[in-house]
Amino acid sequence: MIVACAWKSRHPNVWTRGLAGAKETWIAQSLCSRITRCAYAIAVVSVSLVPSAWGQEPEQTQQSPFVLSRERVETSDANPFRFAGRVVTPTSRAWPRYEDALARYQTTESCLIEDARGGETLNLLAYDWRGIRGRYAHDVCLFRIWTALESPERVIAWMEEFDFTVGEVEYPPESDGAARFGRIISGYWSWEETVSRSSIAGWGIQRLLDSVIFEPTLSITATFLPNGSLDDTAMSFIRE
Repeated sequence: MIVACAWKSRHPNVWTRGLAGAKETWIAQSLCSRITRCAYAIAVVSVSLVPSAWGQEPEQTQQSPFVLSRERVETSDANPFRFAGRVVTPTSRAWPRYEDALARYQTTESCLIEDARGGETLNLLAYDWRGIRGRYAHDVCLFRIWTALESPERVIAWMEEFDFTVGEVEYPPESDGAARFGRIISGYWSWEETVSRSSIAGWGIQRLLDSVIFEPTLSITATFLPNGSLDDTAMSFIRE
């Protein structure tokens, strides 16, 4: 069937004439798409077992805007984690979902791969995409990283370093929305990028193949207040 899918892509007209009608064409194309994605997912599992640049500290100089002094990062860590515009405390409604993540990732440094920890400077591009599991843990870690970066422009640049497609909410010109409500910036990965780069690549075969059915794509969002300070972070998996 995989061979048939490849042949179909090279001879679409002949393939279509060989089917009874539009419904059969759609079914065949859909099935081919699923098989191709399954084959890709299995290949990713195999590749993810081999060390790659995603598990190593990126090469950056101290002049990089992403390499910060330990003192500066630790000062940033004093900012409490916020969800939906409010500081999350044990009395918050959001506390049960974030309690474990806040206990595990208490500092920006804890969100980096092991090789990037312990120095006098910290490279914020060494984000542990594959080691951090679960959207709530990513919410906490992205908040810590992006707070340390201090500005929407640096957060955008950080996203672009990981090949996210970056977009920003656009307000009507007459609304003066950014000045009144702040900025909302999001980054998106395709399904293929999500599987190959995030912790989803470390899933077992069955869970990974199950994910093929829903074709999840990863989205990350930063919400900034009008004064430029980070107000909220969110990671989600959306259907492509």
